[in-house]
Amino acid sequence: MEVCKTWIARRTARAVDAATAAGRDLGLRVDDPRVLYDVFSVVVHLAPAPVVVRVPTVLPRSYTASPERQTAQQRAEIAVTGWLADRGHPVVAPSPLVPREPVTRDGFSMTIWQYVAEAPAADPGVERRFEMVARLHRALRDYDGSDLGFWTPVNDFIPDGLAELGERPDLLSHADRERAQREWSLIAPLLASREAFEAAFPGAEVQTIHGDAPFHNLIFTAAGARWSDFELVTSGPVESGSRWRAPRAPRPMTRRRRDWDCDDSTSEC
Repeated sequence: MEVCKTWIARRTARAVDAATAAGRDLGLRVDDPRVLYDVFSVVVHLAPAPVVVRVPTVLPRSYTASPERQTAQQRAEIAVTGWLADRGHPVVAPSPLVPREPVTRDGFSMTIWQYVAEAPAADPGVERRFEMVARLHRALRDYDGSDLGFWTPVNDFIPDGLAELGERPDLLSHADRERAQREWSLIAPLLASREAFEAAFPGAEVQTIHGDAPFHNLIFTAAGARWSDFELVTSGPVESGSRWRAPRAPRPMTRRRRDWDCDDSTSEC
């Protein structure tokens, strides 16, 4: 356990050093880099610059084997959030102080964002969060996601995860892993492409989606809530935005889509 903690601490330190060096290379003043978050990524505020760097440190096999896939997904994330920000939607936007491109440094591929100060007391609660998810996907309906692929991260991460679990019987028994693999083999063909999905589910609406659990990926500030963490942005059915909230979504997600045809440019959406 102590060895693991030491290894993680060293990885975090390397990520902070890489983020700091990248920021300085881009002309930013960095006197006091501060870690804001450290789980799957190390998120570093390059104080006093109003800039945050996200350095992914826990990567699926598909990314470690083909780093260009990670870079492509990061470019998609920056493009989508930049598009939303340019149209006045409340997002944590790419930093205007640097180019809108992923930055590679010391073996890490990272993205650079505006710093926003959190105000946790502003959290409006679960139902309001789901209303905001619906409004986010209403805004994303106008984004041309033809270059995003279809449910791209899911089609990478689930096979990667099952392969990893095959080597870790301490985390999941062989029987459970085999059952998960059988179930995935039934689902995977339906998610392999937009055409396959729409053939199986005629009438399903596919568009650009956040791709993760958007009701969790909100940052609450004194000026209102902002959507964040579009790392898994892709195209897919909007219903997937509530898939992490079992067993049923709150009532706002069942409201008619036209109810969200409002002015989405304010943080009150």
